[in-house]
Amino acid sequence: WAAGLPFFGLTSEDQRKGLEKMMAFRFGQAARLCGEERFYFPCQVDHRGRVYPVPPLMNPQSDHIGRALIEFADGKPLGNNRGVYWLAIHLANCYWKKKVSFKKRRAWVQANEQEILDFATNPLRMHRFWTEADQPWLFLAACLEWKRYKEEGPGMISHLPISMDGSCNGYQHLSAMGLDPIGGRATNLMPGDDPEDIYQWVSDLVCRRLEADASVGQHHPGASRHPSSAEAAEEGSAARQLLAIMDRELAKNATMTTPYGVTLRTIFKALCEKDAIKALKDSEKCAMYLAKLLVECIPQVAVEAGRIMEWLREVAGIIAKHNRGMMWVTPAGFVVLHENRKPKEVRLATADRMILVYHHDDKQKIDVRKQVDGIVAHLVHSMDAAHMMRTINRLHAEGIRHFAMVHDSYGVHACDIDLLHRVLREEFVRIYSEPVLQNFLDQQRKAHPGISLPDPPQTGDLDMQQVLSSPYFFA
Repeated sequence: WAAGLPFFGLTSEDQRKGLEKMMAFRFGQAARLCGEERFYFPCQVDHRGRVYPVPPLMNPQSDHIGRALIEFADGKPLGNNRGVYWLAIHLANCYWKKKVSFKKRRAWVQANEQEILDFATNPLRMHRFWTEADQPWLFLAACLEWKRYKEEGPGMISHLPISMDGSCNGYQHLSAMGLDPIGGRATNLMPGDDPEDIYQWVSDLVCRRLEADASVGQHHPGASRHPSSAEAAEEGSAARQLLAIMDRELAKNATMTTPYGVTLRTIFKALCEKDAIKALKDSEKCAMYLAKLLVECIPQVAVEAGRIMEWLREVAGIIAKHNRGMMWVTPAGFVVLHENRKPKEVRLATADRMILVYHHDDKQKIDVRKQVDGIVAHLVHSMDAAHMMRTINRLHAEGIRHFAMVHDSYGVHACDIDLLHRVLREEFVRIYSEPVLQNFLDQQRKAHPGISLPDPPQTGDLDMQQVLSSPYFFA
């Protein structure tokens, strides 16, 4: 890796006038590293196999500001065709054009090329891109790379990591486990002319429920809740307000985190932080009403995923009630230990206060609630970690040495994106061509022979080979 700091000079006066301490620290860190030919990120692996860079704030997994400050130390020629194409797609992705076809993304870059070049030349004057870009700092780094390409041509040596993102990756894994054609379609496991958007699917379903509630003043007849007249009136009022603001962004966080065991309370709190919700009358009531609707609607979009999650929680609960943890081996060969024990409380009296210390050891009882709540997230995270590890190993075998990897977003040089696309799809298909849920259950039954465990839900008829030709699986 290398620190580019490609944007503009920052003085101590600039920092005093406007930059927050975190921003100043990051820019200072980048400035100190600019004189180095290269540096490396030491990484650590958590108990599920996920890989994390150790240094904070400025690394390949930080936010768009931290990622924009670094580049690959070794560059590669952009190339005449495909490298230029993927740099253009990356430009559009960083702006906010991820939910349209590649053709439309490329056309957007062509239509806005002069503004892109102007932005790269004088970023402080181009307020449109700063305010409208989804990831303005990454977008600026991409604009600077595009400007260099226009000046130097396809022989330009590119150092910029180009990343391809999964499509609600947690649900991609759950849909693949259950061979779910509906969830597979919603998460782009199947080919299509345009990318599907599961967050928009959920938002559309919520809107239909809101329309029903707003028009009749009572809850949709298909719902599991049956409110009183007063509650129905409140929900009708909330529904009418929410209809005016409901969009994919309000559905995104709840949908994205549901595979990881998010609770109703957590969804409610996240909604309360949204400016659009804060502006509503009785905002907290509206937020709770919407949170309940999201909890009801999300499983209807990915039915098999919901069944798998319930089955996993059931298995974890049965094993935990026998005071045992769980262990499994991922498709990458990593051994995962899922074992939450209740800590022992030790009270220590000091001169002026009582200190409560929590002591963890293998003799304490298993925490059943934590085992049940955590199993879905830990299994899904272990599977996305296995997919990433296998993809890296395959790419390394094919000569790739530079990686910008997040759990659901893989990055390489622009000229290597086609190879990345092929390899990550092949490895995903190899993983899920095996009966993953049955293999998981077999490992639990072998580890706990005296415990009766239920069979996994029946799988659907999704053909995993379709992933190989799905352009928007990672895009």
